[in-house]
Amino acid sequence: MRAGMYVEIDGATYRATGNELPFLVFAPAQEPRPDGFAAEPDGGWTRLVDKSEFQRAYVVRTTARWRDWTVRVNRVEDGIAHWRYYGDGLPADDSRVSRVGLFEWLGRTPVEELDDVVETVDEMAL
Repeated sequence: MRAGMYVEIDGATYRATGNELPFLVFAPAQEPRPDGFAAEPDGGWTRLVDKSEFQRAYVVRTTARWRDWTVRVNRVEDGIAHWRYYGDGLPADDSRVSRVGLFEWLGRTPVEELDDVVETVDEMAL
């Protein structure tokens, strides 16, 4: 499952963040350090990239069903989906779910707990 921004650099795909260039790009800690990436305190790898350093940038918008609710997945890291839900009725006794507004919830669950996943890819024009 994918969600969020991604860039492709020399045939490899990396998760990225940023509203403007340069983008901050992430590589998983369990992989060897890719060229040009620096170590992060959590054990992962990061790199700032400008437009000339990647071949493609895109955003994956993902929705899925968690139990009985349709959620928007913001990102996926190490098999954990970080998602948002707007509405009411989520189980407040689940420590992986927290209410952050009157009708806004954030959750973190293993991707295996999500069903009916729909990914939409939007190319970024840079």
